[in-house]
Amino acid sequence: MLSPVLPFIEDEFHISHAKASSIFIFQSLGYGISIFFSGLLSGTFGYKRSIIVSLIVSAFMFFLTPFTEFFNVLYVLSFIIGMATGIYIPAVIPLITAYYEEKIWGKSIAIHDSSASIGVLGAPIIALFLLRFFQ
Repeated sequence: MLSPVLPFIEDEFHISHAKASSIFIFQSLGYGISIFFSGLLSGTFGYKRSIIVSLIVSAFMFFLTPFTEFFNVLYVLSFIIGMATGIYIPAVIPLITAYYEEKIWGKSIAIHDSSASIGVLGAPIIALFLLRFFQ
C-alpha cells in the first residue's frame, strides 16, 4: 500500500529513493520476528484474540502514519505493522480449519489467501485514486 506513495514520502521528508524504500525492510523484519513467535502467542492467547489484536494494532498504525512528522518514526510504524501481520497469518489457518469441513479446506484457505493477492493488486490502485482527493 505504501509503494505508490513513496515518491510523496521522498518529497515530504527530503530523502532518497533507497531510504524511502527501506521502510519495507523494517516491515519485513517485524513480520519475520512475529511470525516466529506467533504460534506461541496464538496458542496461549487464543486464535480469535490474536486476530483481533493484529487487526486493531495494524489499523491504528496505519491511522497514525499520515501524522508522522519524522521519517524515523515510519520505521517504527512499519516494524509494528509487520509484527501485526505476522501474528495474523498463523492464527487464521487454525480458525479456518476449525470452522469448515476437511473436504473444503483447500477452497476456504484459497479464498482467504486470494484476498492478499487482490489487496496487493488493488491497494496501490486505490491509493493512487485517493491521492487525487487527499494529501
